[in-house]
Amino acid sequence: MERYLNKRGNSSVEAFFIAEDYIEVKFLNSPKIYRYSPKNANNNMVGYMKHLARKGIGLNTFIKKFANTAYD
Repeated sequence: MERYLNKRGNSSVEAFFIAEDYIEVKFLNSPKIYRYSPKNANNNMVGYMKHLARKGIGLNTFIKKFANTAYD
């Protein structure tokens, strides 16, 4: 997994892994890894989450607002 840059310094996202068709996210203080794929989140949502993860900003907010329960 790649460490999340957390450019604002207030994210609960610790790390992420990007695959071709999904993204996995690890949150601080949680041993669980959440996988977001087209199975429960649409392709556009997964693509945007990958974009935010690479930028290091906005991923936690996006997940809370739009993908909170869309993990596999």
